[in-house]
Amino acid sequence: MNSRFSILQTGSDIQCANTFFFVADNVTLVLLVEEKESRCFGAVHFKRNEKHEAVCAGSWDTKDARVVCRELKCGEALSFSQITTEGDGQVDHMDCDGSESSLLHCVAKHKPVAKCKKATVICEESLELRLTHGIDQCSGIVEVFYGGTWMSVSEHGWAKQHSDLVCKNQECGLSYNHSGKLYMEGEAPVSIMVQSPAKTTIGQHLKELTITAKHNIKVTCEEYRTLHLQGQVPCTGQVGVEYRGTNYWLAASKETWTNQSATVVCRERQCGYAVSFESRLSEEADQTWWKYLYNCSSKKTSLFDCEKVERANQSAVAYVTCSGSVSVRLENTCWGQVEICKNGICGAVCASSWTEDLSEMLCENLGCGKAFPAMDQHKLNNSVLYNSIYCPAPTKNITQCNIKLQDNSSCKKAARVFCSASLKAKLRDSVYHCSGTAELFHLGQWSPICSDTLKGNLPDLICERAGCGKMKSVNPINSSVVGLKEVECNASIKHCKIGNGKNQCNQVNLNCSGWARVLLIGGSGPCEGRVFMVSGESLQPVSVEGWNENESQVLCRNLQCGTYAQQRGLQSTLEKWWPETYKCTGKEDKIWDCKTSSRSIITEQQLFISCSDNRTVEISDGGSCLGTVQMNHNGAMQNICGDGWNLAKSRLVCQELLCGDAVYNLTPFSVKHQAYHFHCIGEESNLGQCKSELGNCHSTVSVICTDSITFRLSKNCGGLFEICYGNSCERVCPLSSSALKERQIICSELACGDVGNKSESLQVPLSPVPLNLNNSLQCKGPENFMKYCVQRKDCSSDISAEIYCESEAKY
Repeated sequence: MNSRFSILQTGSDIQCANTFFFVADNVTLVLLVEEKESRCFGAVHFKRNEKHEAVCAGSWDTKDARVVCRELKCGEALSFSQITTEGDGQVDHMDCDGSESSLLHCVAKHKPVAKCKKATVICEESLELRLTHGIDQCSGIVEVFYGGTWMSVSEHGWAKQHSDLVCKNQECGLSYNHSGKLYMEGEAPVSIMVQSPAKTTIGQHLKELTITAKHNIKVTCEEYRTLHLQGQVPCTGQVGVEYRGTNYWLAASKETWTNQSATVVCRERQCGYAVSFESRLSEEADQTWWKYLYNCSSKKTSLFDCEKVERANQSAVAYVTCSGSVSVRLENTCWGQVEICKNGICGAVCASSWTEDLSEMLCENLGCGKAFPAMDQHKLNNSVLYNSIYCPAPTKNITQCNIKLQDNSSCKKAARVFCSASLKAKLRDSVYHCSGTAELFHLGQWSPICSDTLKGNLPDLICERAGCGKMKSVNPINSSVVGLKEVECNASIKHCKIGNGKNQCNQVNLNCSGWARVLLIGGSGPCEGRVFMVSGESLQPVSVEGWNENESQVLCRNLQCGTYAQQRGLQSTLEKWWPETYKCTGKEDKIWDCKTSSRSIITEQQLFISCSDNRTVEISDGGSCLGTVQMNHNGAMQNICGDGWNLAKSRLVCQELLCGDAVYNLTPFSVKHQAYHFHCIGEESNLGQCKSELGNCHSTVSVICTDSITFRLSKNCGGLFEICYGNSCERVCPLSSSALKERQIICSELACGDVGNKSESLQVPLSPVPLNLNNSLQCKGPENFMKYCVQRKDCSSDISAEIYCESEAKY
């Protein structure tokens, strides 16, 4: 109530305060919010003759605020401050000692103030308390209407006494320690805390926080009650009441269980109206009954607001079929955002009301196995419509839980659930089928598996899950990734336990028994030719049947050969054809990603395909058959990495360059750089057919082909024998006395006739220290040229090879 004060003092008495109110003036103390009068909080004004005159905040303190709240009969002053915007005022520098009955009795300067920051006050009687986002009026988030704004209360400093006071305020008894989560995090900012134990009111102990806190207070009172329906389908079943953690069944009588009462139950459960209702005899001997029956009018919104009578000896359970419908799904079948459709209104669920128990229930309801432990799985979403979800103890299906639609929700984080059935495995490889680095689809994304983790039965399970049979081999690769470190599986990938952590680690290449790849053979390069499938130990032709432009486009992409150019059918005499046919959209990355079917091959024409790209190897320095190897891809030179390089790959290079066979390859260390790693299976006829991947590299590749090799003797047809690689000549390990064939070939190639009789190893002085020689000669078969007998093989000797031919012996 507002106090009136008519001036009784003389004008000269008031003049000491530097202004005056006349006796005839009608003066009232009021509080304004946005220029409208407000009760118990707002900007302080004198209302003189219906005109508001602001009190400025110069020297405004708690004593002044206490006088205002007392005069307005608004209880204690909780806080005082000032409005930052400036306006016109009439009173400033108010100075009360705190004992005055009216603000007019305090000393002040009464004069117009042009830049007045108005004094404000919040009194205790302006406070309101409420519980929001709960299952009923006796549970939820504690919110306080403080200074014109609803605020959540921080958990800091909160005690059971405060919860008891809130419950008493709501007429809900005392607070109750409920183990379930009945509500979401509060929407109002957590900006208020209590600073001392409560006695009679909470308001006297509230304090504004300087920063917004994270966690708010949730309270469940002992008089909370919630309805649920237990049946086979949503919005249908026996009516149950949960009270203080115990489930009771609602008894039915002809007098109370009517269409009106049944409709109120449906309305409270947000399930529409009652389509039918009945009384069913209980089949349980120890049935626990709710103590009341209810007789409702059609206008009630809660069964507990209806007229109640105590249960006598009724033994029939209330059963109702409501018109509403509820469905719960995950956006990607077994993983993703939780989506609820209730009575045709669909939306997401606020993450803060979701629990791991709900995740477990939902995964089981959807037939999706077990729920993975919760992590930071929520995402911002504007479609959150359901803010509160609670499942009483008997509930087995999430559609029978209490799901509340909240209007004007500010919750922006939607709950997401990941069930074990969403776990998938694949082998990441740009070319091969059923081979590559192992990855698991976990928590909505593909994650690599660390090499130390890929052990036990996990490789077999991954191969099986990928539709690739069993594990064939595991090969380590030098590739550092952030991968899964903890994966334990039993009988299937769907039953794996996966740890939350990821670590930097190396990967491995997993090859399964269903491994296969495509090769183009007989064309002008690696991107043209007859199409063969390599699987196991067999090379099978692919029929032209059912092969169209879409499939050819995907195949060229799969082979790293650019885009499709043309195709045709060629006659083939091979009998065993590749049995699979493919149906592609043209957008797939690999031919293996297309739909497949098996059928008998009618035509005997083999598919011949030409792609747009071409890849050839070149020697970038040295000579045409010796030097650093690079790949020419449509005119662009690509560096080739020496990490993991071997002699078999060097042979492909030399054969493609028409340089004979490979004798040796060098992989000298270089600075870390980006280069292409080549992976070959042994069926390729040139390096461009091998799979290539761009990655970090520590070495380059140089090859020595047989056609770059020449020989010389230190004298005409006799003396020290040297092998020359381009312009560089090197000595050779001494030949054994039985190496007659090698001597004959050398003498013949040098046009020096047959092998001479002169004794070797006597013509050149012994070396004072052992020689480290890197070349040796060994002809294993019908070689006609010495370059095919050259081997890079070390030896330590005090002499090197000497050859003396028949022509030399004549001189």
